[in-house]
Amino acid sequence: MKVYYSTDYIPGTNVSGATLVDITSSFTISPGLSSYPDLFTNSGVYNIPAKL
Repeated sequence: MKVYYSTDYIPGTNVSGATLVDITSSFTISPGLSSYPDLFTNSGVYNIPAKL
């Protein structure tokens, strides 16, 4: 899994035309399949910059 944000994506258009910023390292991604709630992985919090 990867997590991105974009400041120039236009909803409804092809995402390949947007500039994507990879913020995956800001989260803890579960290493595999797990079921809720016993094996829930808290992925953390990302503060969205005001400029977005």
